[in-house]
Amino acid sequence: VNNDGTVSMSDQVALNKYLAGMIELVNYEAADLTGNGIINVVDAKIMVKYQAMQIDRLPYPVPTE
Repeated sequence: VNNDGTVSMSDQVALNKYLAGMIELVNYEAADLTGNGIINVVDAKIMVKYQAMQIDRLPYPVPTE
């Protein structure tokens, strides 16, 4: 998300700030962790799971309803 080439806590902070309307993102494509073209709280939750090694790949597609 912050364009440094690694997924870290600073990416999580930046994504949460974006979702709160506090900042603009440097790289929107990198923030779309589901690959669905929408950046939302689902992407933030996936980032947490990725950092906790509960998922092992990004983008991580989620089923649509």
